[in-house]
Amino acid sequence: MFCRVGKLKEAVIDWKESLSLSKPSKSYYGTGSYPQVSMNDKNTIVEVHGGAFKEKCYYRIGKVVPLEGVITWSPSRSFEKIMGHYPDVAINNHNYVVVVYQRDVLTKTICYRIGRISGMKSGEIVWVKRCTLKRKAENFSIDINNDNMVVLAYQTYNRKIYYLVGRLDFAKTEIMWGDPVYVFMGCFPNVSLNDHGHVVLVHQSVVTQNLFCSVGKIVWEINVGMVSWSQRKHKGSERYGEGQYPSVSINDEGRVVEAHMAEFPRNNQLHYYNGHIYLEHLD
Repeated sequence: MFCRVGKLKEAVIDWKESLSLSKPSKSYYGTGSYPQVSMNDKNTIVEVHGGAFKEKCYYRIGKVVPLEGVITWSPSRSFEKIMGHYPDVAINNHNYVVVVYQRDVLTKTICYRIGRISGMKSGEIVWVKRCTLKRKAENFSIDINNDNMVVLAYQTYNRKIYYLVGRLDFAKTEIMWGDPVYVFMGCFPNVSLNDHGHVVLVHQSVVTQNLFCSVGKIVWEINVGMVSWSQRKHKGSERYGEGQYPSVSINDEGRVVEAHMAEFPRNNQLHYYNGHIYLEHLD
């Protein structure tokens, strides 16, 4: 596994050296599989991954050292005593953490956990609740903003993509979810959310290796949230390239960064896009 630390500068990313996570170095933090990472505005990072040889999920807390371009990591800790697979994670500036994962590969039922970082020195997250969503999914992605709005996108076994919008009430240790909403056919969805409620959802086509991007904004009616998609295309979906396994992130200025694996036969190459959303189509 590898990581990079970078800073967006003049519409390009000023990447630091690619750092290996599988061999001893100043950034080495251990072994694992299927890593996912999230960072808040305070440079606090939560990384989650599957076990190298066990069907469990683990997490680490990190802190970016900007001047050195490195991350200091806490020890790895298990957050799930029973089986868990393919976790994804989101953190906001309140240090609230939401993790979604597949409970087991047979039922494909997805679950989530709510927690809060107890302190950087201890490197621990106090987990307050574990819930089953009663949804079966093969691929999924989650994000949370500083207003405690949560968006979850997931793909079912028959390649349909849905999303859920909720709001975290940490005092009640629950996320108040709306109903799942079908958006379109596709696979490998990945979602990002900013503090203005703007949502970017990317996915790969079912048949081809075309990549699509949907842009929308969360609207609320009687405490129920849903995404109002841009009307430029069908539900905001617009082809932007070719590739596989896309991942996306949006900030409060509307800046969007996307990364993906190249299409076959160049699928050992990694590429990224950076751009900006057009707010007049949303607000």
